[in-house]
Amino acid sequence: GREYAKKLEKAITKELSDLEMPDAIFEVSFVRREKAKFFSMSGIDDISFRFSANPGQQVRALSAIVSGGEASRIMLAVKNVLSRVDLIPTLIFDEIDTGVPGKASLAIANKLKAIASAHQVLCVTHTAQIAAASDKGFVLTKKVSNGNTETVCTVLDGEGKTKEVSRLLSGSDTESSLRLAGDLIKSFGD
Repeated sequence: GREYAKKLEKAITKELSDLEMPDAIFEVSFVRREKAKFFSMSGIDDISFRFSANPGQQVRALSAIVSGGEASRIMLAVKNVLSRVDLIPTLIFDEIDTGVPGKASLAIANKLKAIASAHQVLCVTHTAQIAAASDKGFVLTKKVSNGNTETVCTVLDGEGKTKEVSRLLSGSDTESSLRLAGDLIKSFGD
């Protein structure tokens, strides 16, 4: 198990570097249980993930120190590494862009695009870069009619996708914003 933990550490650290966290350290920690509680269904060690985002910061329990943006990127790194071996057909990411700055959003979009070459990826986002990287776009809206709320899913065509990316970029669909949205979509090869 420890040899695989080292491989996991290395792979996730590489993924984090790709996701604009070049100084991140990810570790798998093994702590031998006390003799009174030595055996469990999972063995004789307690295993935890430890993390440091910045140089000079002590590696500490992942659950105690990550910010929202860090958590999003760590989750994406872990899912990407594990998806290579577990053959999950569909990966779902719900607002993976939460708390993530623009440059990191672009890195996340590129990573999701790469994952989508081997898996179906469903991603809920409010970030233009991630929406621009999609192969197919949908917009979910809520409508209230006669006191009832219903959710409507609209499939976006090419023009609709450009308008939605424009809206995410600037809140409008001015000519300059539409041009920028079109350029962003083209940068992902669409």
